[in-house]
Amino acid sequence: MKITSILLPIPIGALYHFFILKLADVLFHDTQTNKIDYIYNFILFVGITSIIFAFTTLSTNKLYKNDVLKYGIVLGSVSLVSYGTLTYWNDITNESKLIIAGFLFGSACLYAY
Repeated sequence: MKITSILLPIPIGALYHFFILKLADVLFHDTQTNKIDYIYNFILFVGITSIIFAFTTLSTNKLYKNDVLKYGIVLGSVSLVSYGTLTYWNDITNESKLIIAGFLFGSACLYAY
């Protein structure tokens, strides 16, 4: 693995994170009611969809296989979902918190297995 394969995903992930946050801000700046809910749901949807896209299309398809882009999008998506969850933790519902805790617990069990 080359040094560029390790260093290039970091700025790609940071730029992706910044781009999605600004996109959410621009899309929902006129929303007066439940602005936080709209932004958090958008961040969560885009983050999870991007992770799935990176692991399916950018890993298996011969035409689009690119490890630097894949790891950059995954890094940006994980930081986006983590940032959104930690920022809006007090504002999200208990059901959403339960789903997030269950997902993290299941991921930890799967990783440990």
